[in-house]
Amino acid sequence: MSTVEMVTFRTGDAVTDEAFLKASEAIGEWAKQQPGFEYRALAKKDNGEWLDTVYWADHQSAMNAAEAFPKAMGEAEFMTMIKPDSVSVEHVAVLSQLAGM
Repeated sequence: MSTVEMVTFRTGDAVTDEAFLKASEAIGEWAKQQPGFEYRALAKKDNGEWLDTVYWADHQSAMNAAEAFPKAMGEAEFMTMIKPDSVSVEHVAVLSQLAGM
């Protein structure tokens, strides 16, 4: 069963959206190389909180990536831009989905 990973967080006060999006490209490239990766979307809410959503083929793929992420990407510029105490991570089973086209 597919799993969706939802990570919410805030960036530092001096971080621009443009710089953050540029830095996030390295995370996206890393994620694309992980077994079971399907899709990633990065969005910013009106309240300034970010939502990083990743779809995985199955729960184990999501957990494997979550375990590997700190070692592989923990020192990435992207991570230095995030307020650590604002991070929340959820992994949820996808029960229904619909794709366009």
